[in-house]
Amino acid sequence: MRQNIKPTAMELLEWDFVKCRSRLLEIAAFIDRIDRFGGSEEARKDFRYRALFQALEIISSGKQNRVREILLLLSDPTLQPLEDVLPPEIAQGAWRNVPGDH
Repeated sequence: MRQNIKPTAMELLEWDFVKCRSRLLEIAAFIDRIDRFGGSEEARKDFRYRALFQALEIISSGKQNRVREILLLLSDPTLQPLEDVLPPEIAQGAWRNVPGDH
């Protein structure tokens, strides 16, 4: 019978670094594309764009429970159901009233 042995932090780093590196490059490329296209100033004001950068700040904060903080940032905290629910094909992916929303 095989025992469940927890990997070390270094083993996790070696196993998952390339996959995480790829995701970071994908995010950077996405942001670069927004900057190159027309209407980029408007896009930078969008709640989803701002939420992305707030999530990146949380990742780099060094705090524990970063996943929880990002989920809370992107999730609608209200308890009342929306009257006009968006169909899945136009889901927003972030809560419209992210902190710092003006």
